[in-house]
Amino acid sequence: STYAAERQPTLTTDARGFTWETIYDGYGRPKESRDPLGNQTQLEYDTAGSPSEARALDGLDALLARETTTYDLLGRPLTSGRWLLGQTPRELREQYTWNPASELVSMTDPLGRVSRWERDAAERVTATQDALGNRNELGFDEAGNVVSLSEVELVPGGNAETRTTTFAHDALGRQVWRADALGNTERWEWDAHGAVSRSIDAEGNATLSEVDALGRQTRLTRPEGLVEIFGYDRASRLTSYADAQNHTTLWQRDVLGRLERLQLPDGGAYLYERDAAGNPTKITDPNGSEMVQSFDARGLLTSRQNTLAAGVVGPTLETFIHDGLGRLMTATSGTITSRFTWDSLSRLLSEETLGRKIEHQLDDAGNAIELHYPSGLRLLQSFDALDRLQALGRQTAEEFEPRAAYTFRGADRVHSQALAAQLRGARSYDAAGRPTNDQIGLMGATQPAFQEQQAWNRAGSRPPISRLDSNGSGCSSATMVPTDFCKRPHPEANPIVGGSATTRSTTKPRGSVTSEGSSRKASRCHPKARAVTGRARWAACCSVGMPTAT
Repeated sequence: STYAAERQPTLTTDARGFTWETIYDGYGRPKESRDPLGNQTQLEYDTAGSPSEARALDGLDALLARETTTYDLLGRPLTSGRWLLGQTPRELREQYTWNPASELVSMTDPLGRVSRWERDAAERVTATQDALGNRNELGFDEAGNVVSLSEVELVPGGNAETRTTTFAHDALGRQVWRADALGNTERWEWDAHGAVSRSIDAEGNATLSEVDALGRQTRLTRPEGLVEIFGYDRASRLTSYADAQNHTTLWQRDVLGRLERLQLPDGGAYLYERDAAGNPTKITDPNGSEMVQSFDARGLLTSRQNTLAAGVVGPTLETFIHDGLGRLMTATSGTITSRFTWDSLSRLLSEETLGRKIEHQLDDAGNAIELHYPSGLRLLQSFDALDRLQALGRQTAEEFEPRAAYTFRGADRVHSQALAAQLRGARSYDAAGRPTNDQIGLMGATQPAFQEQQAWNRAGSRPPISRLDSNGSGCSSATMVPTDFCKRPHPEANPIVGGSATTRSTTKPRGSVTSEGSSRKASRCHPKARAVTGRARWAACCSVGMPTAT
């Protein structure tokens, strides 16, 4: 690196010899930066020294993006705007209000939708409210731990329902139990390292976690004796994992911690070679296929040359082109090229492959309110104040043809749906917010054409599901469908293949613990699964600080 007289870095050269440059103003504040390809970021400041404008330009000085911010006399942001550039540039502005303690009170988005926060005298968030009026109210003990979370859900028709989850903590402020509105209680025990050593679900199933002297998890014992083993190197990086069937995965890294070899349980391995910047320039998969990759000065993938093993089919050459903001503009695989266009907010506007283009028209919140397909189909969509899909349909030259419409309760739960012209559906929930009854039928009919009733055990799994099909096509009447650990129907319970249609599952669920404030837990079999939550509810759940399974 090269430094200015004030000891600020002005030139930085990476291990591949590419240089980044930073220029400062007379007050020592960065005002311009350039990457090795000449793309720029420019900053301006107000009279108080707060950054008031940021611009991104490509190597030819074309403006790619612009953001502006205004502040009050205390330096708190009042507005934050992102600009939609084009023939008639306009600003999409968010507005903020603050209380005398400089705590955020409300935020108004570009569509005028307001989210609010309430605090007590100790400056703790006591309630959040989304743009539709759904609330999350938090209760605290004397130590400041959250002891209750009440979700006040607005239900179509003007009613509101409250669902309360309660929590308890030990003397160190660690959560030791959580109970939903039905009294289903999960418990946690902690070790001296501050990690969860034992978690017990609402049915009493325990998951045990063992750690070494450095606090690293080495063994996880799930209900019914299912054991997982973890190994680490001297830098505390994961080197091995063995599942309950002793299928072992191994990771091998270089001295910089970069992955060199990934060995799968069947003995196959991925091998990685890297350039000086750490980019994987060559990858060999377990079949023996080799992928040689190239990267630009910013570390973005530009090409991939594939040497395929015997019996493997696929493209031998792929190329990629990015713009000054790093957005993918073209991707070519073999002889097929896809092209993408973006607006100045980096929202996808169109994608085209083989002359077939899909175009997106977005509202100021980024929702796709209109889509044009190569066939000529125009799909129109509308969204509510929480960005949830309300209705969609087809626009023809003569008229709008509705296809589906939805209503919601609270921040994230579907209340009813209308499909095509005649089908209507509804969903109900128990006091813990879990769906208990789904039905759909013809408008005006006295009985639903299809109904699914779900019962839940105390741990949040669904041992029985009862399906009633009045038209005789589909599942048989009153089918009881047991589920496994992963909440998947047991194959032997499928009435179509002749298994038992009324057998309840005797398999107990795992005692999973998630970081969600919701009582609807993500399955361990799908660790990325999470219910979509509204902004206000998610903020409240995050503030609770749930223990996580380790």
